[in-house]
Amino acid sequence: MFRVAGAGSAARLGWLTADDLLGRAERGRAAWLRSVLEKGPAWAIEVEAWAAAAGISRRTLLRAKADLGALSERRGGAWLWRLPDPAPMPDSRG
Repeated sequence: MFRVAGAGSAARLGWLTADDLLGRAERGRAAWLRSVLEKGPAWAIEVEAWAAAAGISRRTLLRAKADLGALSERRGGAWLWRLPDPAPMPDSRG
């Protein structure tokens, strides 16, 4: 596969590397997981099932979880995944 770099008469073709393609796929997986967890905490077993149904391997899911900084909490013998709390905004009043 290739990509077009530049614009107009300066445009040129460049080959996509495996890292380019994998990086896009990994960002897509992280975006998928973010969209799931933005709705609120979810049980890990359910997230894993949804990911499998979407064609995302467990290993890839765990990498996406780490990339997002998603947190795990043990509740009643099961794991709950959630996004970290947003950082507080600095006080702009000076």
